[in-house]
Amino acid sequence: MVAEANAGRSPGLHTRQQTRNRCCAATSAPTSHRHLMSILRRGAEMKYAVVIERTKTGYSAYVPDLPGCISVGATREELDNNIREAIDLYLDELREQGIPIPVPSTDTEYIAV
Repeated sequence: MVAEANAGRSPGLHTRQQTRNRCCAATSAPTSHRHLMSILRRGAEMKYAVVIERTKTGYSAYVPDLPGCISVGATREELDNNIREAIDLYLDELREQGIPIPVPSTDTEYIAV
């Protein structure tokens, strides 16, 4: 079962069960990491784009800049709380594993057609 759960994942990364919804499959260039550390030292807030989709049972969301960081909720309020927690856990796991924190780079826009 563990082999199935880890299928397609990079070696050394934990399954969602092992990390209590912590997902960690990100890499970043050293210069990006230095830039991020500079931002964090200044106390600036990082903002990650979150894609939210309506489902038959509520809502789901994922963070394009944090591959595998996803969450669901029966209501928008529940989803908002859950995805914030998922992002926090994801970033905590990256720190614990010594993996550089990705600098937010996804941009979003609505296009009227």
